[in-house]
Amino acid sequence: MAGYVIAVGGTALHDVAEFGAPSIQNTIPFVILAGALLFVWRRWPRLARAAQITLFAFVMLALIGGGLASVLPLAFWPWKPEQSAEHYLVHVAWTISLAVFAWVIFKQKWVTA
Repeated sequence: MAGYVIAVGGTALHDVAEFGAPSIQNTIPFVILAGALLFVWRRWPRLARAAQITLFAFVMLALIGGGLASVLPLAFWPWKPEQSAEHYLVHVAWTISLAVFAWVIFKQKWVTA
């Protein structure tokens, strides 16, 4: 649960720094989807393995796509990412928060059946 709180905090920090408030692009979907998957994983043993794998994949997608790749000035992005130290620091904090959550999920006992 602490990893979830850290990841939500990092995502909200990013959105507040970039957009002025938690956004419907990142924070709100993260809270809802990751929270729902975490709830299913802990609540229903028959669905626990699928929820754990899906949650890990979702967090890794957010980490790689949002935390890392979205700051690169790549031609296929529909925006030009800001190339400032503050922008990079916000993304470093966001990436670290997601990495902590991914590590917590990965280190949990993987459900086998």
